[in-house]
Amino acid sequence: MDQIQLRGLGLSLLVLVAVGFSISLYLHCGYLFNGPWRIAFFIYGVLTIAAFIIGIGRRLWIWTSGQTRNDIQTTTVAEALSRLFMIVAAQRRVIRNSWPGLFHAAMFWSGAILFTVYLLPSVGVTLATIPYPLLSALFLGISIGSLFLAGRLVLFSWPNRKLSFAHTLGRVVAPVLIAAVGIGHFFVMRSTVLSTGVLFLQYMCAMTVFALIPYSRLLHIITVPLWTLVRPDKRFTMSLPFDLSRETEIEISNNDLPLGPRRREEFSMRALLAFDACTQCGRCEEICPAHGTGDGFSPAKIMRQLQLANAPSAPSANLVAIAESEQVDCCTTCGRCEIACPVALEPLSAIHELRRTTAFEGRFESGHESALRRISEFGSIWDKTKSPAIYLQPPVPWLMEADGPPAELVYWVGCAGRHDPAGQRIAATIAGLLNRAGIRWTTAGAEELCTGDTARRMGDEGLFQKLALRNIALLRQARCKKLLVSCAHCFNTFANEYPAFGGDFEVVHHSELLLQLLQNGRLGHLAVLPTKITFHDPCYLGRYNGKYEPVRNLLDTIEGVERLEMHESREQSRCCGAGGARLWRDGEPGARMAAKRATQVSEAGADLLVTGCPFCLTMLEDPIARMGGRVQDISEFVASAVRT
Repeated sequence: MDQIQLRGLGLSLLVLVAVGFSISLYLHCGYLFNGPWRIAFFIYGVLTIAAFIIGIGRRLWIWTSGQTRNDIQTTTVAEALSRLFMIVAAQRRVIRNSWPGLFHAAMFWSGAILFTVYLLPSVGVTLATIPYPLLSALFLGISIGSLFLAGRLVLFSWPNRKLSFAHTLGRVVAPVLIAAVGIGHFFVMRSTVLSTGVLFLQYMCAMTVFALIPYSRLLHIITVPLWTLVRPDKRFTMSLPFDLSRETEIEISNNDLPLGPRRREEFSMRALLAFDACTQCGRCEEICPAHGTGDGFSPAKIMRQLQLANAPSAPSANLVAIAESEQVDCCTTCGRCEIACPVALEPLSAIHELRRTTAFEGRFESGHESALRRISEFGSIWDKTKSPAIYLQPPVPWLMEADGPPAELVYWVGCAGRHDPAGQRIAATIAGLLNRAGIRWTTAGAEELCTGDTARRMGDEGLFQKLALRNIALLRQARCKKLLVSCAHCFNTFANEYPAFGGDFEVVHHSELLLQLLQNGRLGHLAVLPTKITFHDPCYLGRYNGKYEPVRNLLDTIEGVERLEMHESREQSRCCGAGGARLWRDGEPGARMAAKRATQVSEAGADLLVTGCPFCLTMLEDPIARMGGRVQDISEFVASAVRT
């Protein structure tokens, strides 16, 4: 649907809502109040309905002003309805946060039922038919829940998150009014002389809450259900501002396509809706590994700034200023914020878009510009003059006769495997294991270029797409769809980002292949290795792709291994600090994050940390060594267990 159709549909729905509430309001007037009370009630009710409709109408105009071009993110009806039930109705992600989540859920469930009860007169059912114990339980639920959340906001969030007084006051008003509605019920039931006045005030508070929805934090009552319906089915996807596989650079330049959003309207419609769906709960900030490292970065603050820029009365926001002031280049793109969000928002998408904005303006973090230059000139992010490339010798040559049998798999060595000493060691180990298993494999050697993951995370979409198209064309020469990778970032790029440009491959992480080889007995007998081991889940392998079990199953097959779990593992694994191109920043790229992770390794009681990504190994090797521990890639540990 285009912009005009969406606006027409939205306005039609608002008219239906206005008619429905007006009918319900009129019927309530008929049996609740008499005389002046009835007139005042009806006038105030009409004003609140008008305020709600106008407010939502203005918001709708903003949401539908966004872009839909090249939106490759898909949403299916079945998945959308499932999310609507689990996220909104069941409050599944909300109640994960222990007591605050449970209080919010109690308030939501009670309020939703009461809202339904309020509409009953429209179908001929009066409130007198509702059992008093049920009504009392529902009003008690909204009273306790809202008072708890208001108290937590004042006593905890205000001082700990350093919120302004005005911002805190604005957020407290709504739960206090909701609590007044709930408490008013019990005064009405017990009072005889003042019952009409108390009932009138109770309804005034309820209608005020309704009118405040478009103008306050309560807006998420509308936006969160809408967001769950349009949210992409697949997490961590990225939009395509342009597509070099379908249009030329000249066409892109002539059409003045936004390489990154420069104005609010250049965000997608989904993004604009998502900004208003943010409840500013702060969970993303609490769990973010980059927050608190001294850079001033916070995903919650970024979402807040974009939310303010999304307001109907907001002037045209300077998105470059927002990106630079909120230090978007500090993000490691680990994805923990999206796991923590109670309404399944995507702060990473906003961060990626803002990085494209700064890249378009030529503003890069110190160290990033030189890294992009190396990728563009040499096809590798490493400085080849300081780290010369080493190439493997596969049993199957890359360019072989057309009538010859193709290789079983292509091993994509990656930039780290070619240039980084630790990566070279891993690549050589994997090559040895492949040869031992008798696999006919090949590699592109010097023809291999960087996958472009780092360039894309820095915001240079054009360079990423050029590399992607070049690599896809290169891999098609091999006549083999099976692609083996030993870098979590390469794995994610090939598996999730190259398909948009026609690069459909069977991507296998080396931990998966090694597990299969061990189970099939192709690596021979294994030695007993009595070792206490813990596994660090790389963000781009675990959270991004759900590959949690292969390495664990692999370790469990080796006799003598005592596998331990860190406090934060699997979906909650703490980032090493290298992702999102942070490794290539000048100065301290992510040492504080790596040190925190090393401490968790020590607390787990492990002698050896195993990982499945060369970036993670590079970041964690030194801090763990200082604590007396060791770090190995999973391939190195398997190789040490293989009997010669």
